[in-house]
Amino acid sequence: MIVVENISKSFGQTLVLDRVSAEIPLCKTTFILGPSGHGKTVFLKTLIALLKPDQGRIRFNGSDILEFREKALYRFWTGVGFVFQESALIDSLTVKDNLSLFLSYQTEQAGGTIQQKVRDMLATVGLENMGNKFPEELSGGMKKRAAVARALAKDPPFLFLDEPTTGIDEGNAGAIKKLIARLSGEGHRTTIIATHDLRMMRELADFVLLIKNRKILFAGPASQIEESRLQDLYRTE
Repeated sequence: MIVVENISKSFGQTLVLDRVSAEIPLCKTTFILGPSGHGKTVFLKTLIALLKPDQGRIRFNGSDILEFREKALYRFWTGVGFVFQESALIDSLTVKDNLSLFLSYQTEQAGGTIQQKVRDMLATVGLENMGNKFPEELSGGMKKRAAVARALAKDPPFLFLDEPTTGIDEGNAGAIKKLIARLSGEGHRTTIIATHDLRMMRELADFVLLIKNRKILFAGPASQIEESRLQDLYRTE
């Protein structure tokens, strides 16, 4: 269980999260939904201490990661894959070198093993012929798929994705949805996704968090969400 207790986060005078609490199940697919600017991405990054909250606790299997010192936090991060909304590939490196560099820092595998892993992961996301391309040569959807491949390369037990289908064409969005569905079916990975994609949530979610106005309005099984809650979530005041 991931237990979030009374997390608050501000940027200057702007309060983004206000004493939010939730319990998120392990080995399930959790969706974080909410309007733009209401804290989804901040909450997602705070969950793994990419952003440090101003107060509160975040416990993974009982251990508060906010109390970890630098080395312990880096060890924790080796078990986390994170896909940023803008993909965050290194522009000066090819796709395969983006993955290779990541693996060389995160694992102790030999070079030949790393290169085979890179080929396998690019094939997994349907980019087996794109390894020698630079990010600027890829479509937005291909960049997202390359970022997913990088996040999955070390087979992390925790996978976090920020808006994985936003701003890309239907074909690439469908490919990413199918990949997430396949990963969810493996049953050993905790996947947490911040998104506006209600269709993907309805198809894939086990558990859902609804965030609006700096608060968590609902945290529970996807089967318990009423359509009226979703309508209220995106209704402007």
